Amino acid sequence: MAYLSQTSITEDNTNKKSFRTASQYIYIGPNINKFERKTILSAFKQIERRTCLKFHILEFKPWLRSDMWNSNKSYGVIMKSNKFYGYIDKEIGKELIKSTIYISNRGLHHPNRNTSRGIIMDQILKYMGYKEEYLRPDAISYIKEIRPYPKKRVVQFSDEQLNWPYDPESVTMPFDSPKYMKPTIYCSGRNQKSFGAGQREGLLTVWDAVKINSMYCPNRVINVDKRRGPCAVARKNFSTSKSKYNHFTTHSFKNYV
Repeated sequence: MAYLSQTSITEDNTNKKSFRTASQYIYIGPNINKFERKTILSAFKQIERRTCLKFHILEFKPWLRSDMWNSNKSYGVIMKSNKFYGYIDKEIGKELIKSTIYISNRGLHHPNRNTSRGIIMDQILKYMGYKEEYLRPDAISYIKEIRPYPKKRVVQFSDEQLNWPYDPESVTMPFDSPKYMKPTIYCSGRNQKSFGAGQREGLLTVWDAVKINSMYCPNRVINVDKRRGPCAVARKNFSTSKSKYNHFTTHSFKNYV
């Protein structure tokens, strides 16, 4: 499935931080059914639980209705697509953007509900400027491809994201990462099976939260030692089973964010 690039120049501006705000106003489009809406809302909820991001869900109205848009706020409309995922931004004034956010029908209907949520979380976070960890310029030091991964693109990372350690379990790592990637000698803290665990379980990792909060609310990031990243420090008694992974995710955030 192709990634639809956004059309604003922000992606090319290396000196600018995220052009989004932590508080987002979102319309869920008319081609989203009740089951799909539930998955999308669950994705928003999981992101909100671990970060300062807030998504205000509004009642969708036809594009041409003048009362749909508030001239003092930026908005996004979520639509599903069978062909691509991504977003298109349209600047309508100084620092004001109207966005169409396309999420994949395939992601919405993955047979595992947790993984479906994780895929949608990843696609929402791309819209928020949080990029795929495996595309980082330093990724080659920590992961090695077993076979070529098909979904690659050139992206502009925020300094805030790159300032923190590489995370092979990030929700931005594909759920099927173990089929394509394995750790190098510089990522001895994690094993191949754990790659993409965040997306498979539909949860943010500790370091996802640290990086996103660094982008949008840096005052919330305290007492975090970047030397103790996931590739550097092995987790005690780690298992990729659902119960232990959830236990780790739930309790570790209290120590970092």
